[in-house]
Amino acid sequence: MSKSTISDSLQRQFERVWESLREAIGNCPDRQWKKGDPAVRIPVRQACHMIGAVEMYAGEKRFAWDRRFGRPVGDFSSDLPAADLPGKDETLEYLDEMRAHTQTWLGKMSDEKLLSPQRSNRHTGDTYLERVVYMLRHSQHHRGEMNAELRRRGLAPANWQ
Repeated sequence: MSKSTISDSLQRQFERVWESLREAIGNCPDRQWKKGDPAVRIPVRQACHMIGAVEMYAGEKRFAWDRRFGRPVGDFSSDLPAADLPGKDETLEYLDEMRAHTQTWLGKMSDEKLLSPQRSNRHTGDTYLERVVYMLRHSQHHRGEMNAELRRRGLAPANWQ
C-alpha cells in the first residue's frame, strides 16, 4: 500500500463502497436479480454498471462494456435481454476482481500523482484525485439507486458505510 495519506483514505472509502454493494447484492433475492421495469432498475444492471465504471476509470486503457462478459452488461442503453445478464455469483466475482484492481491502482498513487493532471476521462476532472472522487460519487449514486429499488420492492437496503 502506498504511504500516501490521500491514497490510503481513498482506498478506505472504496472499501466501504464495495462492502455496501456486496450487501445490496446479498439483499436481493435471486428471483428478483434480473427483473425490473424500466430496465435500468434491474439490480444486476445497476451493480454491473457501477463495477464496470470503476473498471473503466481505474486505468488508462480503452474500455469496452463487452470486454467483461462478452456482452454490454453495464451499458444502460443496451437492449440486452435481462436473462443474458450475469448471475449474482458472477457479479460478486467481478466485484472482488475490481476491488483488488482498485486497491492496487490506488496503492501505486503518490500524493504527487493524485494531484497531477490526467489526460483521459477529462469529464471527471483535471487531476487523478478528481477522477477518483468522481468514481466514488458515481458509485454512491448507483448504489443509492439500487438501494431505492430494493426499498421499493420491500427489501432491505444496504447499510450506509
